[in-house]
Amino acid sequence: MFASKTTSSPTAGTPHHQRVKTAGNQPFHPLNLATDPVQIVYGTYDIPVADRKAGMKANASFSFQQVVQEQMRDPSKYDPAAVAAAQAAIAPKVAAIEAATTHDQLDALL
Repeated sequence: MFASKTTSSPTAGTPHHQRVKTAGNQPFHPLNLATDPVQIVYGTYDIPVADRKAGMKANASFSFQQVVQEQMRDPSKYDPAAVAAAQAAIAPKVAAIEAATTHDQLDALL
């Protein structure tokens, strides 16, 4: 009732692959109907090292951002030493991320 066949999948020419859509026209993953039980065919995407580096740097800087926000809540209690310590703690992490050139090197930093 809610499923319909379309030819938008990369393997649409084969009879065993189809993209299923719901009544709201939201696509599901293609299905491999040649297997028993039926299997979902997941697409793959190669994530560039630069994209991973950007995400890892954002995650690493989160703790620094928290310290700065905490210090900014009450300017009368602002502690520049706490901000400097947080910045000093993040600097080696960011430098290591920047120096990485492969996924394996980034994985080693986790």
